[in-house]
Amino acid sequence: MKRDVLVQCGLLLSVVLLSGCRTDEDRCRTLCEYFDECTTLDVDCNEYKFADCSEDVDDLTDSCHEAFDSVTDCLDENENDCDAVREHCQGEVTELEQCPVFN
Repeated sequence: MKRDVLVQCGLLLSVVLLSGCRTDEDRCRTLCEYFDECTTLDVDCNEYKFADCSEDVDDLTDSCHEAFDSVTDCLDENENDCDAVREHCQGEVTELEQCPVFN
């Protein structure tokens, strides 16, 4: 009985966690908004091809994909506020800049 309850709780937790996962396309949108608002790069997020970005992310090495995830998580945690991102996410951004597709 106790085991069944634990299994059901585990399944429920898995569903909740999986439904809250962001796609690479969503992460690309977050990164584009950061570039558009907080850098001097000429980026137009209305015309940006998020599906293409997502495909590029799929081709990244594991370490670069982790760096991409870390940057976009940090951007989200700091609500893409330029000053907060510069203060709290510089290490993550530096790691991502080492990846060929982002430099």
